[in-house]
Amino acid sequence: SKLPGPTVAPGGWGELSRITKSHWLRVDMAGQRVDDKVMKTWCDWARSALGAAGSCKAAAIDFSSNSICDAGAIMLVDLLLELKVPVHQIWLQKNRLGRTACEAIGRLVLGLPCALRELHLSHNYIDLSGAKALLEAVASSSSGCSGQPAYPVAPEPHVRPIPLWLRLEKNPLEGQRATRPETGDWLLEEMARAIVRKRHEKGWPMGPPGQGPPLLLCSAGRQGCSVGTCIHQLRTPCPLVHIPHIGSPHSVM
Repeated sequence: SKLPGPTVAPGGWGELSRITKSHWLRVDMAGQRVDDKVMKTWCDWARSALGAAGSCKAAAIDFSSNSICDAGAIMLVDLLLELKVPVHQIWLQKNRLGRTACEAIGRLVLGLPCALRELHLSHNYIDLSGAKALLEAVASSSSGCSGQPAYPVAPEPHVRPIPLWLRLEKNPLEGQRATRPETGDWLLEEMARAIVRKRHEKGWPMGPPGQGPPLLLCSAGRQGCSVGTCIHQLRTPCPLVHIPHIGSPHSVM
């Protein structure tokens, strides 16, 4: 059925999408009945209203609890790349996103001027192939001119890196776990293999010589893991990604 129009008309978007005095871009469009048509209108508005977003310190983008499909996600990604927005956090949970949206978000991961800290994609239509496409982008993303891996995230110089916080639960990919009932961690193992493959293609070492296989994904099931903290931060290397609420509560090599 056709959705009613957005909760807030375009004339009020400046209150929900703004650059703050502290030079953060804040987009708070959660639950605003945004579908792909509204997303196009919002992106056209944002090109003019938020043109200075590339000079911001960071950005938090929230389009959760809407009806955005793959086409809308592509529009949003293209806009953020065009404006060179330093995005730290994206909330897109509870939409209608699938594999094509994951591929688009992968382009964003590769093209951002900084590393993402949080990416929320739960409650969508993402299958295992979409999740792998996204994680392959994370695995092959490099940091600035150094050419070094962008993940795990180093928030500041001389600060221990932290994994990207990635929410993927409540997607069709969880149903694929039934094909391998003998191991509840099959999904995480499959996703970890995608990371290994990309890291090898880039020629990046997986860890210090002489050590066992590194921890790549942390399921954040133990006390002590959160958005900005991982119980494995002291390891070398630190896991690339937190994927909470999928698999059993331990990390996957």
